[in-house]
Amino acid sequence: MRAATSLQFRKKITGKTFRLTSFVRQDRLRYTRQTMDNAADRRSAWTFLTNHARVLLAVAADPHVRMRDMAAKIGITERAAQGIVADLVEAGYLERIRVGRRNHYQIRPDQHFRHPAEADMPVQVLIDMFTHRDLPSGALRKESEPVLT
Repeated sequence: MRAATSLQFRKKITGKTFRLTSFVRQDRLRYTRQTMDNAADRRSAWTFLTNHARVLLAVAADPHVRMRDMAAKIGITERAAQGIVADLVEAGYLERIRVGRRNHYQIRPDQHFRHPAEADMPVQVLIDMFTHRDLPSGALRKESEPVLT
């Protein structure tokens, strides 16, 4: 079997010879199509809440939650969840309490949002908004407000 040159690639199993440039072109074309498809999916799959907010709400729902379970629930990797928790602990939104071999988290609800537009509101407002979503539909509506149908 002769050595592969820069222009050719010999597949050892089948013995067929292919031009390397065609592989590179096909891979680039395939990568470009996948990248464009992923970009279109990303544009259409945006959400209002960031992963930081989702982690904070997951801890509010269960302060004893394992990192693995939190990541699976949110749809991120365990490493990303660890980084987000580290960010929230560093910023003072969470307090990490070591209990045996596990971590428990306590939310500091008096901390305010970071963005200047919401800096006057505590994060407790966000937590309350999402922990009360199991209430009946008219429970949070004021009687003077109209019902949208």
